[in-house]
Amino acid sequence: MEISAGLKPHPGDLVVAKPRYSAFYGTDLEAILRSQGIDTLIISGTVTHVCCDSTARDAFSRDDKVIFLSDGTAARDVPDVGFGPVSAEEIQKVVLTVLARCFAQVSSIDQVIAEIAPCPADPEAGETLPQNVARLGRACQEGMPG
Repeated sequence: MEISAGLKPHPGDLVVAKPRYSAFYGTDLEAILRSQGIDTLIISGTVTHVCCDSTARDAFSRDDKVIFLSDGTAARDVPDVGFGPVSAEEIQKVVLTVLARCFAQVSSIDQVIAEIAPCPADPEAGETLPQNVARLGRACQEGMPG
């Protein structure tokens, strides 16, 4: 599988190869997050109703705070498997509703950036942001989605 140029990892970024739908199953992700004191995950990607949803629910079950990007995930149409076809729009609406009700904070990319942006580090005082937050801030300033 090829990673889009705009999403390629930067030097120092952590890459976890996942063998199943959830990023937690069969990986060291939980240990990595705990070792770095990370307890909040921002979920984005494809497919909303499979990999993204599975990872969000697993993170919630591990007592992590989950922020699920409503416009940073994408569903796809599901053909009729005996109950009628389901459109991507219908799937997206249902998954976001269930996650918001039970498992996650569902927010847009712009809402998450607005929440993070008011907390910049003060480089003159020697403060730094974690790399992932710093990258999100740079992406925002460059006009790219985080």
